[in-house]
Amino acid sequence: MMRRIFISLSAPMLSFFALSLHCELRAFHLNDANPKVTEPAKPISDKFLRANVILSSQKMGIVGENFLGFSYEKSILSTPHFQADNKALIRFFSNLGTGVLRIGGNTVNQTEWHPEGEGYIPFKTSPSDIERLAGFLRAVNWKVIYGLNAATSLEYETANEADFVLQILGDRLESFEVGNEPDLYHKNKLRPENYTYDHFLFDWDYFTSAIKYVSLNPVFSGPSSAHYYAKYTIPFASDRGNKINQLTHHYYRANGKSPDATMDLLLAPDRKLILSLIEMNKVTKLNNIPNGYRMVETNSFYNGGADGVSNAFGSALWLIDYCFTLAKYGAVGANFHGGGKIGGYTPISSHRNGQIVGAEAIYYGMLLFSKMLPGEILNSKIKLKHDNKENFLKTHSVIKSDGEIATVLINTSRIHSIKTKVIYHKSISSATAMLLTAPHLESTKGFQFAGSSIEINGQWSPVNISFIFNSKYALEVSVPSGSAILIQAN
Repeated sequence: MMRRIFISLSAPMLSFFALSLHCELRAFHLNDANPKVTEPAKPISDKFLRANVILSSQKMGIVGENFLGFSYEKSILSTPHFQADNKALIRFFSNLGTGVLRIGGNTVNQTEWHPEGEGYIPFKTSPSDIERLAGFLRAVNWKVIYGLNAATSLEYETANEADFVLQILGDRLESFEVGNEPDLYHKNKLRPENYTYDHFLFDWDYFTSAIKYVSLNPVFSGPSSAHYYAKYTIPFASDRGNKINQLTHHYYRANGKSPDATMDLLLAPDRKLILSLIEMNKVTKLNNIPNGYRMVETNSFYNGGADGVSNAFGSALWLIDYCFTLAKYGAVGANFHGGGKIGGYTPISSHRNGQIVGAEAIYYGMLLFSKMLPGEILNSKIKLKHDNKENFLKTHSVIKSDGEIATVLINTSRIHSIKTKVIYHKSISSATAMLLTAPHLESTKGFQFAGSSIEINGQWSPVNISFIFNSKYALEVSVPSGSAILIQAN
């Protein structure tokens, strides 16, 4: 017999549950053949699909507390973004917990060290720019991977910049990246057409030796390749793995200026990505690289993104699944490239003066993912209970050190809601649900997570729906089309 279920819902929460979540949460006693249902909800669509998600105790990987990060062009240091009085940007970073900021991008090799400069000079990094960055990093308790010019600067200039950065940032400095996307140097006219990986190794050794000559114990990561992992990233791990603390690479799904840069392509599996992750994970372990490998620059589509896709809600759903794919194949983190105004792939849109415009779709995905950190990834299986052969449902679960199990259900269908029963491998006594939603996958506004949009000052006021259980239960959730639900169970 099913025991009584106590559902803790205040009047505002109940209204939010009915009007905003648009989903059913049901509690089942696993031993009941015909479980009763509490809090019945009217379906929002007659196009329901059904699935079971079965969690096991098998661990599939780790997601650390510093998994998430942002990547910005180095040119941003000459603007009023990263400084201790930018309260809005500080809140946007702090919403995600701790993380790693990466200063890099193409402008690394266009920016000069200007030791006598007063700061805020485009494409010239001055001491005061670094001091402002240090204040910001301490305010948000993040670390930074700092990019250095290794293409258009003289080695002693780069070495002097590195020495100053090391002194000012101290323990906020994660590592130095020497150069950016060396596999594209010849395409970007930074080196001759016949420039090869061996030439890059010579350059890398030349600059790092100069830095080590003037600085005490600098730490390096690399090679920060753009595409050619087989020709640059993998051999670099073998050739210089004993001189770096982390292997770094970049990933974008495709060219944002291509007509093929669609939402369907973004949400589709990328077999080439999986193959590259397998190889990077293997070579990192083989060469005992201390901090593994990281996607230090990544996003949906390169060349600034695809307008109407990279800034649309579907990109938030893609990000969640993508981050878990990285973690399951051994990556220790991802830095999502951004900066600038609305219309591209930036997670946080802003003006050049540092004023925040707002949180974009992909930031909402980062926010949901951050609520699942840190923890160990649990193995989960999806069993479809409908005749539709296409599976729109994706799921990932993490068990935290305190025993909490965080499960995300992602529905990428444009028309089907999916009634999903989540079956846990251990007893649970309570759970909360948080819905990530927008009008549709292609929406570029109207995003909400846990019933709240993020204000331009970074303020976010979530409303959780709480359920209290007396026994061992499974949860059934109706996941609306084009949405994700985060369930946190204890």
